[in-house]
Amino acid sequence: MNRLAERLPQIIREAARSPLGILALVVLAVSFLGFAFFYRSSEPVKIVIFVLILASAGLFVWKIIHLLLLEKGDPGRVTRDIPTPTDSSNPLPSFLITLAGEDSKPFDVEAIVLEEDTQLVMSAGTEIHDVRESFEALVKRAKKTGRLQPGSVIVNRGTPVKLLAIIHDLDEEPTWREEWIVGALQEVLKQTERRRITSLAMPLLGCRHGRLEPRRFAEFLKSAISKTRSTKLKRLWLVIPKGTQRESLEALDDLTSNERRSGLR
Repeated sequence: MNRLAERLPQIIREAARSPLGILALVVLAVSFLGFAFFYRSSEPVKIVIFVLILASAGLFVWKIIHLLLLEKGDPGRVTRDIPTPTDSSNPLPSFLITLAGEDSKPFDVEAIVLEEDTQLVMSAGTEIHDVRESFEALVKRAKKTGRLQPGSVIVNRGTPVKLLAIIHDLDEEPTWREEWIVGALQEVLKQTERRRITSLAMPLLGCRHGRLEPRRFAEFLKSAISKTRSTKLKRLWLVIPKGTQRESLEALDDLTSNERRSGLR
């Protein structure tokens, strides 16, 4: 027993290095306290305490497993009910936001949002095509096309509809700006309303091809929702970039909790 007491700090320190080790410490600590406080109690009291301890340990195990899955790059699907702005005179329906990776398609979508730059280089691809136009014709067409406005959205019809969010300028450093992302988000939601789009897939703009934090994107999305007051959109799939699963989940949780605290539900 004396040797155990001497090595106890080292055992705790080693166990605290992993989530499962922390779980084991919590179970042992709660079990010891339960025995110390209630070993003289009646049988019904002991049963109630045991059930409470077991439920607490089970909830903690579920949380640890959930975190381990996120660290392994398998975020699964997390769905939150995000209410759109409403008031007593003009109530608006809510829509569902689903957080999922590129390989975890949660539902079919009518439109997808793609990050794009002012010259559409990002979607051009690397395939070399046979160009049969003269050099003068190419220069003339390039001048006519010009540079697209940052913060705007280009609509490509098809199935699904492609909404090209112009949030990058490859001549700038960095290539993106927060105000461009804000403008593109608002324009995307306006396009969904105008074209009666009910389901949409959208990446966390600026988080994959930029350094925008997922939490900051969530703030921009909340602002866009409150300003556009979309009524047609019913389901939104936010596509998580690899390596940001945990941050994206926390940002979405913050978004939903902020909406509820603001009294919009």
